[in-house]
Amino acid sequence: MSHGQTAGADRFDALRALASRRERPGDRLLDELARARTGNACDSTAWSPAVAARLGLPAASALGPATFYADLAAPHGRRHVRVCTGAACFAATAGHPLDAVEQELGLRAGGVSPDGAVSLQAVRCLGHCYAAPAALTDGQACTGPGLTGQIAGRAPRTAPSVPGADTTGDPVLLGAGPAAVDPLEIWRRTVTTS
Repeated sequence: MSHGQTAGADRFDALRALASRRERPGDRLLDELARARTGNACDSTAWSPAVAARLGLPAASALGPATFYADLAAPHGRRHVRVCTGAACFAATAGHPLDAVEQELGLRAGGVSPDGAVSLQAVRCLGHCYAAPAALTDGQACTGPGLTGQIAGRAPRTAPSVPGADTTGDPVLLGAGPAAVDPLEIWRRTVTTS
């Protein structure tokens, strides 16, 4: 993608094009912070000042975003697992979206394994509410009642596509309880029944 195009789109972004022409170091800051964060198990206050120095910026200009944005602030192992704790995932796990994953990985949310291989982060929403619970592992979605097995590699990862439309106008309930009924099946029945 060239400067001036937006991610995922082929339309021209004049603001980004103008910023790239000026070649100001601050324009690259978030990209450089994200690159430095990848696979880095250290606290962001340890590595972000070096990013600022490489760009010719004061340390505070990198410390601000590196400690503010959750994905930059959270320590990352070589494999980074994000588990949704939002409303749908909270309900789908009877109020315990992290428990089984923490037990499986042997670490608490916000932690990194001693060897730096795995990190676990609690996040507010991953956008897979219709197939809760949900997680991202290595940037790939895992959803549904078998979430922990998917994260552990004992089951294939499932990430159903987003349903196209709800023509009923009625609210959708995602099941009577955790793992009682596949939430995506309830969604399918609801949107295909008039």
